[in-house]
Amino acid sequence: MRGMSVLELLVVVAVIGILATLFAPAYGNYTRRVWVTEGLLIAGAAKAAAAEEAMTNGGSSGQSEENELQVQSLSHTMLANSPNRMIESVRRAGSTIVINFTEAFSGGIAIVSLPLVGTLQDGRMTWRCLIGAEAKAALADASLYGIPVGEPLLGDWVPAECR
Repeated sequence: MRGMSVLELLVVVAVIGILATLFAPAYGNYTRRVWVTEGLLIAGAAKAAAAEEAMTNGGSSGQSEENELQVQSLSHTMLANSPNRMIESVRRAGSTIVINFTEAFSGGIAIVSLPLVGTLQDGRMTWRCLIGAEAKAALADASLYGIPVGEPLLGDWVPAECR
């Protein structure tokens, strides 16, 4: 006898369905982490500008409209070349950078944001990704500077470098 019986075929289809049900949410989180990583790479230009500004101002990274406009235009050029179109904007105010992701990123629920806060220590700028309550506070501060913000990014969606 050659081939498979209908019962064997149904068992194979059921096993594939069960595996897909188990691993689809994990795959969704994985792809979101990849998009967040891309956002962090695009924010690299804003990080460099904030670090340069902090070092030239003797440790304080105040708002400089000229530098902020340069960072925004560079970010928009990089965003236009991004293949996934999940990153809406990367904006900076002083040593705070906010990466906004589109509604499609969160499944159509709302725009989500990831704030990064830089600190100058020993002539070196270190960056922290904020999630949870810290993120809410940083986003509230950023909105005072006129940066559009959304809901804080979920902890499951941040890459390992941000945890």
